[in-house]
Amino acid sequence: MRGAGVLLGTLFLAACAARPVAVTDPPAGAGATVYVVARGWHTDIGLDAALLDRRWDALRARFPGATMFVVGFGERAYLQKPNHTPLDALAALLPNDGLLLVTALVAPPEAAFSDDEVIPVAVSPAGFAAVASYVRASMRNGPDGAPEPVGGGPYPGSAFYAATPTYSALFTCNTWTADGLRTGGVPIETAAMFFSSQVTGQLDWRTAR
Repeated sequence: MRGAGVLLGTLFLAACAARPVAVTDPPAGAGATVYVVARGWHTDIGLDAALLDRRWDALRARFPGATMFVVGFGERAYLQKPNHTPLDALAALLPNDGLLLVTALVAPPEAAFSDDEVIPVAVSPAGFAAVASYVRASMRNGPDGAPEPVGGGPYPGSAFYAATPTYSALFTCNTWTADGLRTGGVPIETAAMFFSSQVTGQLDWRTAR
């Protein structure tokens, strides 16, 4: 991923071409897009901030000017550690608290994550709303009803939030992404999602078909 220059607070106008992926059939002229960002073994979900409802107001207030929120799920201890050992990776396979990393963008995801794989997935407006609700429901609310912050993220324009799902070998970051897409009407298998390629490969296969 490029540096802080493409994250919140910095105007970045460069755009990179990404292949369009239409795995559902939204009504003509009334479609929406959900983005899947594959970063190595990990996948995130990207959502257009302008299409999100009032339940996202706390994030808008924290990241004013954000045009997109990219959200990824992971194991809480592992996700917060800057350096990992093989033992950390093994420990993360056990059922543990989950954590969400939210990255606020002012650039298109194809520009912000140009070194990674960005797949735009066409969905219906109802499908977009369902995916957005799934992602928001994955955020644990604090006493004020807003997402419960855990700490600052690893780079400017990012933050950690408490998650409602439990992370384990049977429910990984890629399971979470696949479940979210399926909630939005994307015909994707969700079982045993261990690698990002299992998610992106299904999107590629359905597009080719």
